[in-house]
Amino acid sequence: MEGPMPFLLQTGALPVPNRCTLDRTGEGGIRTCYFDKGTITQRVTQWQQPSRMSFEITGDTLPGNHWLTFSTADYTLA
Repeated sequence: MEGPMPFLLQTGALPVPNRCTLDRTGEGGIRTCYFDKGTITQRVTQWQQPSRMSFEITGDTLPGNHWLTFSTADYTLA
């Protein structure tokens, strides 16, 4: 995806995403997202290709996770 970087990413207040990998498609797949300051590991809990994916966060190495935590994530493409 291309476009302008949101303000908080420009300032360094949030980790900048670089890329994600997926070990297999469908529910149960493990997705690892690599940021400039660490990683987030997720398990796919819902897969409705091509428009929706839901995840359970299973681990991360990002700084600041003691004050900002995530347990789930959802992506819907229109």
